[in-house]
Amino acid sequence: MSDDLERMLREELSERAGSAPVSFTDQGLADAAIGGAKRIRRRRRVSAAAGGMSLVVLGAITVAWQPWAGLVQTDDPAPTSTADVQETLAMDILLEDDDIDGYAVLNADGETIPMEFVEGDPIEAYRLSDAYVVQTQTSINVATLDGSSAFSLEPGVDWEDWGTPVRSDGEEFAVTYVTDDNRQSFEIVQNSSGDFTSEVFETAAEISLLDWSDSVAVFSGDLNTATGGVPGSYQFNADHEWGLEAASGAFESVVVLDDYNPGFACVSDLDPEAGTASERETCDSVEDEDFQQTVADFSGDEQAAELVERVNTEWYGEEEGFLEADDIYESGEPEDDPAFDAENWYIAADGSWEIYFDTGDETWTLAEYGEDGDDGVEEAKLSEFTAPVGAVMPVVSYG
Repeated sequence: MSDDLERMLREELSERAGSAPVSFTDQGLADAAIGGAKRIRRRRRVSAAAGGMSLVVLGAITVAWQPWAGLVQTDDPAPTSTADVQETLAMDILLEDDDIDGYAVLNADGETIPMEFVEGDPIEAYRLSDAYVVQTQTSINVATLDGSSAFSLEPGVDWEDWGTPVRSDGEEFAVTYVTDDNRQSFEIVQNSSGDFTSEVFETAAEISLLDWSDSVAVFSGDLNTATGGVPGSYQFNADHEWGLEAASGAFESVVVLDDYNPGFACVSDLDPEAGTASERETCDSVEDEDFQQTVADFSGDEQAAELVERVNTEWYGEEEGFLEADDIYESGEPEDDPAFDAENWYIAADGSWEIYFDTGDETWTLAEYGEDGDDGVEEAKLSEFTAPVGAVMPVVSYG
C-alpha cells in the first residue's frame, strides 16, 4: 500500500468518519471507503478500490473488505418508481432545475425547494433535522428545509482536504480540515430557527471526531501508548498534546475511543468557564458501570454514556480487547459488487440502502438491506427506477 494512498485514506476518514454521504466517483478512493463503513455496520470495515482488492487504514489498522460477497440479491433488479422510493425511504433528491437555472431539492412530499445559492457542481448533498447541506468544490452551502434562509462556508482549503462529519441525530454538522501547522480545525455548525451559528476549536490532527451531542464529543485515537489498555487515571491529553481543552466551549466532556483496543475509552472533564480539561482522565471499558457514571457526571448528561457505547459498537463492533490478525485482515474481490464499477455510489447514513448509477443514466439502481439471514449474511433487495428529470444525486438524511 503506497504512502500516498495511506495518507489520503487517513485524512478522509479522520475528517469524515461516520458521517458524510458517499459517492464513489473519480473524486477519490476514500469516498468509497466511507461507504463500506456505512453498509457493513457491525464492524469497522471500509472499502476503497486499490490494486484489485479493498484496503483502508483506520488508526494503524489495514482492513481488506469484500463488499458484495454472500449478499442475497435478485437475478434482475425489480422495477419501481421514484414516487415509491421517495415514499418508502423518505428520500429527497437533488435536481438541476432549468426553470431556475440552478439546483433544487425534490423532497419526499413532492415539493421542489430551490437551492439557487449553490454555485458549482454538487459533490454531496444531505439533509439534517432542520437544514439541507450541499457541497461543491469551493463551498459548503446550508439552507433551511423550506429554502427561506441560507448561507455558504468557504473553508479556505482544497475540497479534497476538508470533511463534514454529521452528528448522528442530524442536529448539527462540522467542517473540519488539517491546518498548515498540523492542527485539526473544527467548526460545529448549528441552525436555530434559520439563524446559523458555529463554534470553532482546534485539536491535534491525530484524533478523529466520530459523533457528538450537546454535552459530549466522541473521538477516536491512540490510547494504548498512554494507558497500555489498563483501567485507571492518566494524563493522555497532556501526554499526546491533543489540546482537548480547546473543545471546552462546545462540550462538557470529551471521550476518546481506543483505535487499538476496541471497547476501551478515556473521558476528560472539560471546564467551559476556565477553558481547560481535567488534569487526570479516567479510562476503562465503555461497558463498565463506574466508567459510564463518570461519563454521565463529567457531561452533566445521563444519556452521554449511551451515545459513547453506541458509537463504540458502530465503529468497532462487539469485539473487546486488542485486535488480532484475524480481525484485521480479510480477503475480498470488489469486482463481485455490481456497484463497484458505477461512477456514482451513495449510501444511506444508517447503511439501509445504496443507490448507484453512471453519470447521465436515466435509471438508478437501489439496493435495500434487510436483516441478516440464518447464515449471518446481510440480505440485499435490488430494484431500479427512472430518476426524475435533472436528477443529480439522492440526498442522504440524518436523524
